[in-house]
Amino acid sequence: MTAGPDVSPLAPELAAGGVDHRGSPLPTGAMIATRFMELRKRRGLLAALALVTVGIPTVFLAVRLLLHAIAPKTYGPAGGYDTYVALTAGVLYVFGFIVAAALGCTAGSVDLTDGMFRHLVVTGRSRLALYLARIPAGLAIIVPLVAIGFTIVCAVCVFAAPSTANYDGVSVPAGLSRTQLETWAADNATKVVCEFPFSGRIDIVAVCGRGPGEPDKRVAHEQPGNPAPVSPAQLRAAAVRIVDLNYSQYRTHFAAPSDP
Repeated sequence: MTAGPDVSPLAPELAAGGVDHRGSPLPTGAMIATRFMELRKRRGLLAALALVTVGIPTVFLAVRLLLHAIAPKTYGPAGGYDTYVALTAGVLYVFGFIVAAALGCTAGSVDLTDGMFRHLVVTGRSRLALYLARIPAGLAIIVPLVAIGFTIVCAVCVFAAPSTANYDGVSVPAGLSRTQLETWAADNATKVVCEFPFSGRIDIVAVCGRGPGEPDKRVAHEQPGNPAPVSPAQLRAAAVRIVDLNYSQYRTHFAAPSDP
C-alpha cells in the first residue's frame, strides 16, 4: 500500500501554489469576528458595561421624570441644557472612559491569561494582526452601548425640557430665535431693561418697581448725566438692544435655533 502526498489542510493556498497571506499585520474580518464573539460571551462584563453606560443615565432620568410628574412645583422638568451637560460631561464621559478601559484590558489580555495566545501564534498569523483585531472588536461593543445611553439622554433632555428658562431671575420662553426673542423683549420692555444684565451705551431712565409702593429708577447709560425719562418706543428699542447683547449666552443655554 502506497501512501499519498501529505497536504496540510491549514495552508490550502500553499497547497494550490498560491501565496500565504497569514503573515500580514492587518487583521482579517474573520479574526475580528472571532475576537468579538469571545468578548460577547462574557456576560458579566457586558452586563456591567450596559449598567454603567445605559443604566445609570436611564435610572437618573426616570427618577427625575417621576418626581416632576408627582410634584411639578417642587421638582423642575427632567430635561434641559443643564441636565444634558451634567450627564454627558459628568456621567457618560467619565464612565464611558472607565468602561472602555475595562473592555480594552479584557480584550488585550484574555488570550494571554487563558494561555491561548501561543496556540494562535502557531497558526502562522502575525502577532501584530492578532492584537490589532481586538481594537475593532472592542469598538463594536462599546460604541453601540455609549450611543444608546447618549440617545436616551438627548431624547429626554429635548422632549422634557422646560418651556420657560430662568435667565438671571427673569422667566424667558425657551428655544426662541433672535427675532422671536426681540419680539418678546419689546412686549416686556420694562422687565428686560430693569432686570437683564447688559453692557454698552443705552441712555435711558426706566422706572423699575421693586415692590408695592417702592418704585426705583434705573439709569441705563455709561456716561454721567441726567437723561430725560424714556418714551415707550425708546424703552422697547432699548429692550431689543439688551437682548441682542445677551442672545449668544441665551442661545448657548436655552436654544438651538437658526439665526435669521
